[in-house]
Amino acid sequence: MKRKFIICFMFVFFTVFSAYSQQNVSAPQKFALVIGNGNYTSITKLNNPGNDANDIKTALESLGWTVDILRDASQEQIDGAVIKLKNRLSASANSYGFVFYAGHAVQANGINYLIPIDANYQSESALKSRAVSVQSLLDDLDDAGNELNIVVLDACRDNPFSWSRGGNRGLVVVEKQPANSIIAFATSAGSVAADGEGKNGLYTTHLLKNLKTTGISVQELFRKTGEDVENASGKRQRPAVYSSFNGVAYLGSKPQNLPNPNPTPTPVLSLFEQINNARGTTTIPVTQDAILPSTVTISNASSVTLRGDKAGITVSGTGYLIIDKGVTLVLENITVSIPVLVNKGGTLIMNNASAVSATGSVGIVVEGTFTMNDGSVTNNSDSGVFVHGGTFTMNNGRIAGNNHGGVVIYGGTFTMKNGKIENNEYRVVFDGSGGRVVGGVVDINANGSFFMQGGSISSNTGCGVYISSKCVFRMTGGVIYGKNGGSNANSSMFGNIVVCDENHDDTKMQNETIYRYEQ
Repeated sequence: MKRKFIICFMFVFFTVFSAYSQQNVSAPQKFALVIGNGNYTSITKLNNPGNDANDIKTALESLGWTVDILRDASQEQIDGAVIKLKNRLSASANSYGFVFYAGHAVQANGINYLIPIDANYQSESALKSRAVSVQSLLDDLDDAGNELNIVVLDACRDNPFSWSRGGNRGLVVVEKQPANSIIAFATSAGSVAADGEGKNGLYTTHLLKNLKTTGISVQELFRKTGEDVENASGKRQRPAVYSSFNGVAYLGSKPQNLPNPNPTPTPVLSLFEQINNARGTTTIPVTQDAILPSTVTISNASSVTLRGDKAGITVSGTGYLIIDKGVTLVLENITVSIPVLVNKGGTLIMNNASAVSATGSVGIVVEGTFTMNDGSVTNNSDSGVFVHGGTFTMNNGRIAGNNHGGVVIYGGTFTMKNGKIENNEYRVVFDGSGGRVVGGVVDINANGSFFMQGGSISSNTGCGVYISSKCVFRMTGGVIYGKNGGSNANSSMFGNIVVCDENHDDTKMQNETIYRYEQ
């Protein structure tokens, strides 16, 4: 049977409250709910969910899990099964929960929904009452108070409903991630995931394979699965993982005589503790590469400077680096390889020789304030900088090699005074008429604003700037290279360096920009 590539977004959520103790403890009880929705009655049918659900059930049972399975389930059946699982988990703090869902899912207004088998929604508003909210599912599991919960959601990215045309596509990161949790995405936002050449999807194929590895930890399971998927897809599908889990857990038996997973734990723990315990204004010298074991939130200090004491120092991990309200984080001479989230009221400053690179997802999410005086944001699997209602000022530096746009503005403001945005890739969606570019290097959505006063936008795969309706673009300086720019040209199927929705209000600036800077 011929298989096709579909734009999918599979992501994995973990809520973990403790790891194995080194003392003797009883083995946890393990309960799972597996759901496969494929034979939809009114929207596009899916081939793999039934097979994926059956095979995940078999794999978990072989590891000692008690598994309930739903095939082609309604909203009522899913809701009831989740409550049943929650009640089982609530009975024992020393229990593990696992939810696997394969089928359609969509997002609306920042909320993800699982689509029941009999869905036939005439408008987006029906989702609130007739679909299954992912956030509500996570909240139910979090309320159980048990030791570990895992939720795997394998969901098609393309909205199957006719009213979605031109609207939001795919899923969004869960806004309220439970404490001590891991979130893993089977592919970065906007990229293409393979449906698989066999009976399972590409990600599920490798997840099933790695579930058979004796003594594999949860962290290593998803790290290895992500690596396998990336290699199998020729780097076209790049899974991303987020973690706030500060322990080690196993879905099967705990291995005997574990080797030390981190031969130099002291520096790692020291850096983690210094960031967590920072107060007032402090500078933390980083003397060697460090791995943060979980998400770290800077919330009690007024200003923290992370400064590498030599070139090439890297801080990595599987979680986020979160800058809370009222806190300023300054990066100097250091590379951060985990996503940085600037909360509303928080501030990030990048100075000399600093970098946010190879995070496996969006490099920097700006809900507060981000000032880039120097350094680089490079080689991230999703966008380099995602301005989500915040303010980003680029005084210098370089944003390059990011998979889905150098800068995406969603209801925020980006002012570019100098620096370079180059060699980034574009966003792609697929609809009934084929592929089309919907965002280039600077992708302006949801009443966002882009003021270009200097610098250059060049050599990007896709239009230089994409402007949605009801957004603002003002160019008073700098250079955007068009189709005649030689090796500096931004390559666009439209032949323009600036592409606007036909409803974009600023027609005069649109025309000036297109014709003036085609060079």
